[in-house]
Amino acid sequence: MCVAFDDLSDRMVILDEANTVSVFDVGKERPRSGFQIPTLDGLLPKNLYNRPLSLEVLDGQRLFAASMSSDPGVWSVAGELLVDLSFSPRAPLMAATVDRRGARVALGDAMGRIVVRSLKDGKTLAGPIEVRRCTYLLGTPPEFLEGKSVAVRGGVFAFAWSPDGRYLAIGPGQAKLIVWEVDKGPQALREFSYADDDLFGGQAIGGVAFSPDSKFVYAIAFDVYQLRAWDVDVPGTRPLWDFYRLGNAMPMLPIVSRDGLRVFHPTNGHVLDSRNGKVLAELGKELDSEKSSVFGGNDEFVWARARDSLHVYELADLGNHVEIPLIQ
Repeated sequence: MCVAFDDLSDRMVILDEANTVSVFDVGKERPRSGFQIPTLDGLLPKNLYNRPLSLEVLDGQRLFAASMSSDPGVWSVAGELLVDLSFSPRAPLMAATVDRRGARVALGDAMGRIVVRSLKDGKTLAGPIEVRRCTYLLGTPPEFLEGKSVAVRGGVFAFAWSPDGRYLAIGPGQAKLIVWEVDKGPQALREFSYADDDLFGGQAIGGVAFSPDSKFVYAIAFDVYQLRAWDVDVPGTRPLWDFYRLGNAMPMLPIVSRDGLRVFHPTNGHVLDSRNGKVLAELGKELDSEKSSVFGGNDEFVWARARDSLHVYELADLGNHVEIPLIQ
């Protein structure tokens, strides 16, 4: 499920696993309006989990919505398609991220295609570029994937725009993080390796993020939750540091504090010094990890549920902590 807030109109928007967009007035249980976005009928196995990827309120009247099993597009809050952003030929979408500053969106699909398009008119602003196509989630390649390169785990699982809008970090299903200097064209790619061999083992990248000054990039491996940090201007070198944690295989986003000094790894709530990877705190341990679940944060706050309460910490000052009782 994806949730977005419209501060201008005091509305909340939800994109669920049925590809339904529901628009609520904040504080009210019944939706003001709702509509369904088109699905990729016949292109996905019936038992594949329908994963919402991105939902953004662009202004008081426009939304961007995309899921793995739908066509991406810009919609009015009443459900009218305003800008069609779908690929041709159509393929399951793997990742999407909006750059509000540049009014553009990056899209990556199961055929390994990555493109940057305008949210105003759908025009292609950069790309397409190609990374390996993804057969990891699709199983046997269906007809529309035939004729491409050898089937290996690929595609793209994670995106992040740098705060200055210069770079797009790409987390593909292979052992390399890619940073694309978008305005310099499809050849301006920087590679940061996770492993000596570019194999499909446990090295797909499930989460990426930049420092506030856009000088450093962080990535968490999809299966082994290995968090690494690199200097964006020094590709092809070993990471500045890495931090390894075991966990269940899920996409996981590294979170960088607003001042750039701390990085949050959601597995057990580890807070790290961004300069050297030193562990500053393990929130899950402090809250009794067997009865707590650290589940999220942003560049200012991180939070965890423990027993019957929600604990919220200021990321730049962990001593600033509040406990909020939960209604049972």
